[in-house]
Amino acid sequence: MKINVILGFLDPRDPEKKSARRAVVLGEVFKDGRRYLLVAPATTYFTRVGVVPTGHVLIQAQSPCRKGSGFSPDIDILVSVRDARFFSATSPWLAETKVVGQLNLANDKRVWDRFIEEMRRFQPREVFID
Repeated sequence: MKINVILGFLDPRDPEKKSARRAVVLGEVFKDGRRYLLVAPATTYFTRVGVVPTGHVLIQAQSPCRKGSGFSPDIDILVSVRDARFFSATSPWLAETKVVGQLNLANDKRVWDRFIEEMRRFQPREVFID
């Protein structure tokens, strides 16, 4: 399974940070004729603290699924499945985004299993952000 990595995501939970973030698009749905993307923010929090918080998936620098992802090759990444939200494809939070790469989860079974486990545990809320 390949999932897109985007750059330029503005997280509405953190209005202080104005710079572009990387995020992962976990899927999409159509509701009332509009397209919504399920977006999970990505962070390098693990490299600063060394702890994987609940609801996050760690993708280590040497993971084979990172090839062509657009992430810096020498930094471990956390994807926050717990904080994934549905955003309208025309939302201002996604207005400046562009696809910078893909994570190929089929290349790393451990990461694939963690994504499945965390997505079952933290199913996205039915909150659609325009």
